[in-house]
Amino acid sequence: MGTWIKGLILFTFILGILIGSAVEHSDDAPSAESYWFQTGLSNQDLFQFVQDSTCHSSDRYLLACLNAIQQVAIRHGIILVPEKGFQKVSLERNFEFNEKDLLSPWQETIKLRNERQIILDFQSLWRELESKYINSSKKPMMVGLALNGFLSVFRDPHTYLIPLDYYKQIVASSDYKTSSYGFVITKLQNKFIIKKVIPGSPSDFVGLKRGQVVIRINDWNLEGMSLNILNEKIRSEKSSDIQISVLTRRGKVSTLSIKKSNQALSTVHLKFLDTSTPTALLTLDRFSRKSCDKVKVALSAVKKMAVQNLILDLRDNPGGQMDEAGCIAGLFTGPDKKIFSVRYLQNKEKNESYISDEEKVYAGRIVVLVNRGTASASEILAGALREYNQAILVGEKTFGKGSFQEGDLWSLNPRVALFETKGFYYLASGFSPQKIGLSPDLSVESPNGGSREAGQYWNSLELSQTEAEPMPPGLPFESCSSVDQISGNPDDPEMIKAQQALNCWGVAQVSGG
Repeated sequence: MGTWIKGLILFTFILGILIGSAVEHSDDAPSAESYWFQTGLSNQDLFQFVQDSTCHSSDRYLLACLNAIQQVAIRHGIILVPEKGFQKVSLERNFEFNEKDLLSPWQETIKLRNERQIILDFQSLWRELESKYINSSKKPMMVGLALNGFLSVFRDPHTYLIPLDYYKQIVASSDYKTSSYGFVITKLQNKFIIKKVIPGSPSDFVGLKRGQVVIRINDWNLEGMSLNILNEKIRSEKSSDIQISVLTRRGKVSTLSIKKSNQALSTVHLKFLDTSTPTALLTLDRFSRKSCDKVKVALSAVKKMAVQNLILDLRDNPGGQMDEAGCIAGLFTGPDKKIFSVRYLQNKEKNESYISDEEKVYAGRIVVLVNRGTASASEILAGALREYNQAILVGEKTFGKGSFQEGDLWSLNPRVALFETKGFYYLASGFSPQKIGLSPDLSVESPNGGSREAGQYWNSLELSQTEAEPMPPGLPFESCSSVDQISGNPDDPEMIKAQQALNCWGVAQVSGG
């Protein structure tokens, strides 16, 4: 699987997968909450880092302690406001609070803290949160969330803790068992929108589509509700069925009954589209063990059907195993190609490169779908295919995470893994997407919103000026011919543009290249 050093992983702040979406909810399959519960994390673990004396030792430490509190508070619909304490989130806010939103109001207070002798009692603030909002079954998960909030500012946004069993059984597994409805919701311009439907899930089965506007869920009043609170209600729903009403493209309201099911979901999905020119859609949810083997099988099926048009959907793919992403890139570039390299922050570590050793399996036209949720290892794959003139990118500028992490058991708790940022990765050209992202060749404005690395975190790592290379040009193309038949969801403009892009002049020259 290529020349590579083992054990590296790339994920956008994985806690979002653990506790930030409506996908991972279970009765029979273990939930994220249950994985955290098994770790036994307690206040004692948190107070080793969040202590009043150390929290006030520097501005950065103070912000890290504040973020530990804020990340748990916002989950319960409140925020910590300077000189006012905990306050309910304003219903007028039509976007979700990210780390910068939560900490920015405290900048002036921190500047004046010595003059005004402002002292925050963080342990009292935590106990107030605990007594009013955190039940015993969720306490270890909330402690984990607080610790990750602390690490995000004190270290960097992608150094994090994760239950060891969750990593082994869910994150690193190419087929994971879940009991879920199979959709993810976002909020944009005061509307709840379906951000993602997991292929093969109950939501996919009943026809829920990406981009549809959510009008109602059960009998809940969604007006003024924050995304955090809505996700919490979905996760806490005891019934196996959920009623969701969405607005269709024709302006009609469609009500769907989605039955939660306990099933194994793959991270690799192949579908043949009903288009005038045979086209395959290959969707990768993340990069886990054996992802490359699964993609190889899928591409063999594409080759057997003599399909020369391929859409590779990497939207909202948070990353995963770097060597799997490199291996998949090799299926399109062929052997002996440098896919990416890593440079360690500590000079004592030797820099490494991944050189593909896979035979080229597919040589047709490729369009890669990307958005602001395309991150880390998925940026490696998209960027490598673009740099080797194998594909053009369609969609939005990507997330911009160019750092990599190495994991080990946390010394304070053997049931928890600690992933620490060790350096940055670079494409063959020397370009790294850190805080920049990959710019698409054809831009499509996404209805799903969301922030990127540079706009989301307080303490994102910076590349030095000597290491920052510009993004190289991609395939040239002059115009796109019309498409007689478009397949798929009309509320998905990125997918429509991808099908049109397959007819672009530049892409047509890739065949066999």
